[in-house]
Amino acid sequence: MSDVSNLKIARGNVMRLQRLMHMKYKPSELAEEMGVSVDTIRRSYIPAGAPCEVDAQGNIWIVGDLFAKWVVDHAKTNRCKPAKMKMEPGQAYCVGCNKIVTLLKPKVEKPNARGVANLTGRCPVCNKKVNRFCKASEWQGQNDQSR
Repeated sequence: MSDVSNLKIARGNVMRLQRLMHMKYKPSELAEEMGVSVDTIRRSYIPAGAPCEVDAQGNIWIVGDLFAKWVVDHAKTNRCKPAKMKMEPGQAYCVGCNKIVTLLKPKVEKPNARGVANLTGRCPVCNKKVNRFCKASEWQGQNDQSR
Protein backbone atom coordinates (compact mmCIF):
# COMPACT_ATOMS: atom_id res chain seq x y z
CA MET A 1 0.00 0.00 0.00
CA SER A 2 1.32 3.43 -0.92
CA ASP A 3 2.13 5.97 1.79
CA VAL A 4 -0.64 8.58 2.05
CA SER A 5 1.75 11.19 3.51
CA ASN A 6 3.68 11.31 0.20
CA LEU A 7 0.54 11.85 -1.89
CA LYS A 8 0.76 15.24 -3.60
CA ILE A 9 -1.70 16.91 -5.94
CA ALA A 10 -1.70 20.30 -7.63
CA ARG A 11 -4.11 22.80 -6.13
CA GLY A 12 -5.77 23.32 -9.51
CA ASN A 13 -6.64 19.62 -9.63
CA VAL A 14 -8.14 19.83 -6.15
CA MET A 15 -10.31 22.72 -7.32
CA ARG A 16 -11.47 20.64 -10.32
CA LEU A 17 -12.65 17.92 -7.95
CA GLN A 18 -15.44 20.20 -6.73
CA ARG A 19 -17.21 19.53 -10.06
CA LEU A 20 -17.51 15.80 -9.37
CA MET A 21 -21.00 14.48 -8.64
CA HIS A 22 -22.21 11.62 -6.47
CA MET A 23 -21.93 9.00 -9.21
CA LYS A 24 -19.52 6.24 -10.15
CA TYR A 25 -16.60 7.16 -12.41
CA LYS A 26 -14.15 4.91 -14.23
CA PRO A 27 -10.50 5.78 -13.51
CA SER A 28 -10.19 7.03 -17.10
CA GLU A 29 -13.19 9.37 -16.68
CA LEU A 30 -11.89 10.64 -13.36
CA ALA A 31 -8.42 11.21 -14.86
CA GLU A 32 -9.97 13.21 -17.69
CA GLU A 33 -11.96 15.36 -15.24
CA MET A 34 -8.86 16.01 -13.11
CA GLY A 35 -6.41 16.54 -15.94
CA VAL A 36 -4.05 13.75 -14.84
CA SER A 37 -3.12 10.42 -16.40
CA VAL A 38 -4.98 7.19 -15.74
CA ASP A 39 -1.74 5.74 -14.37
CA THR A 40 -1.71 8.42 -11.67
CA ILE A 41 -5.15 7.29 -10.52
CA ARG A 42 -4.30 3.58 -10.66
CA ARG A 43 -0.72 3.70 -9.30
CA SER A 44 -0.92 6.53 -6.77
CA TYR A 45 -4.41 7.28 -5.51
CA ILE A 46 -6.02 3.82 -5.36
CA PRO A 47 -3.08 2.12 -3.55
CA ALA A 48 -2.95 5.08 -1.14
CA GLY A 49 -6.49 4.27 -0.02
CA ALA A 50 -8.78 6.25 -2.29
CA PRO A 51 -12.37 5.04 -1.91
CA CYS A 52 -13.19 2.73 -4.81
CA GLU A 53 -15.32 -0.30 -5.64
CA VAL A 54 -14.48 -3.33 -7.78
CA ASP A 55 -17.41 -5.07 -9.49
CA ALA A 56 -17.75 -8.75 -10.48
CA GLN A 57 -16.01 -8.18 -13.85
CA GLY A 58 -13.01 -6.54 -12.13
CA ASN A 59 -13.84 -2.98 -13.21
CA ILE A 60 -12.82 -0.23 -10.81
CA TRP A 61 -15.42 2.41 -9.94
CA ILE A 62 -14.77 5.57 -7.93
CA VAL A 63 -17.61 7.60 -6.41
CA GLY A 64 -16.90 11.23 -7.35
CA ASP A 65 -17.82 13.23 -4.25
CA LEU A 66 -16.34 10.63 -1.86
CA PHE A 67 -13.07 10.71 -3.81
CA ALA A 68 -13.02 14.53 -3.72
CA LYS A 69 -13.49 14.53 0.07
CA TRP A 70 -10.77 11.89 0.47
CA VAL A 71 -8.29 13.94 -1.59
CA VAL A 72 -8.97 17.09 0.44
CA ASP A 73 -8.48 15.15 3.70
CA HIS A 74 -5.36 13.18 2.71
CA ALA A 75 -3.37 14.82 -0.08
CA LYS A 76 -0.89 17.65 0.22
CA THR A 77 -1.28 20.48 -2.23
CA ASN A 78 1.44 22.76 -3.51
CA ARG A 79 -0.15 25.53 -1.45
CA CYS A 80 0.78 23.89 1.85
CA LYS A 81 3.91 25.37 3.34
CA PRO A 82 5.70 24.37 6.52
CA ALA A 83 4.97 26.44 9.59
CA LYS A 84 7.40 29.28 10.17
CA MET A 85 9.57 29.14 13.25
CA LYS A 86 9.35 32.22 15.47
CA MET A 87 12.65 33.83 16.39
CA GLU A 88 13.27 35.48 19.73
CA PRO A 89 14.82 38.95 19.91
CA GLY A 90 18.56 38.62 19.35
CA GLN A 91 18.20 35.57 17.12
CA ALA A 92 18.64 35.28 13.35
CA TYR A 93 18.81 32.56 10.69
CA CYS A 94 22.35 31.50 9.77
CA VAL A 95 22.61 30.42 6.13
CA GLY A 96 25.89 28.60 6.80
CA CYS A 97 24.46 26.43 9.59
CA ASN A 98 20.88 26.30 8.22
CA LYS A 99 19.36 27.00 11.62
CA ILE A 100 18.27 29.75 13.97
CA VAL A 101 21.12 30.99 16.19
CA THR A 102 21.55 33.54 18.97
CA LEU A 103 23.79 36.30 17.66
CA LEU A 104 27.17 37.15 19.16
CA LYS A 105 27.65 40.91 19.61
CA PRO A 106 24.34 41.92 17.99
CA LYS A 107 24.32 45.43 16.55
CA VAL A 108 21.39 47.40 15.13
CA GLU A 109 22.01 49.64 12.15
CA LYS A 110 20.14 52.89 11.59
CA PRO A 111 16.49 52.22 10.63
CA ASN A 112 15.19 53.23 7.22
CA ALA A 113 12.21 55.51 6.54
CA ARG A 114 9.75 52.61 6.85
CA GLY A 115 10.90 51.76 10.38
CA VAL A 116 12.92 48.66 9.50
CA ALA A 117 16.33 48.11 11.07
CA ASN A 118 19.05 45.59 10.20
CA LEU A 119 20.23 43.46 13.13
CA THR A 120 23.79 42.27 12.47
CA GLY A 121 25.96 39.87 14.43
CA ARG A 122 28.09 36.74 14.26
CA CYS A 123 26.99 33.11 14.33
CA PRO A 124 28.34 31.33 17.44
CA VAL A 125 28.78 28.07 15.48
CA CYS A 126 30.45 29.04 12.19
CA ASN A 127 31.41 32.66 13.03
CA LYS A 128 29.86 34.00 9.80
CA LYS A 129 28.12 37.36 9.60
CA VAL A 130 24.35 37.00 10.06
CA ASN A 131 21.71 39.63 9.28
CA ARG A 132 18.07 39.98 10.24
CA PHE A 133 15.59 42.69 9.35
CA CYS A 134 13.37 43.67 12.26
CA LYS A 135 11.14 46.48 13.50
CA ALA A 136 13.24 49.41 14.61
CA SER A 137 10.84 50.12 17.48
CA GLU A 138 11.81 46.80 19.10
CA TRP A 139 15.51 47.70 19.06
CA GLN A 140 15.60 51.41 20.04
CA GLY A 141 18.60 51.94 22.33
CA GLN A 142 19.73 48.30 22.17
CA ASN A 143 23.17 49.03 20.65
CA ASP A 144 24.47 50.46 23.90
CA GLN A 145 23.24 47.52 26.02
CA SER A 146 24.45 44.68 23.78
CA ARG A 147 28.16 45.59 23.84
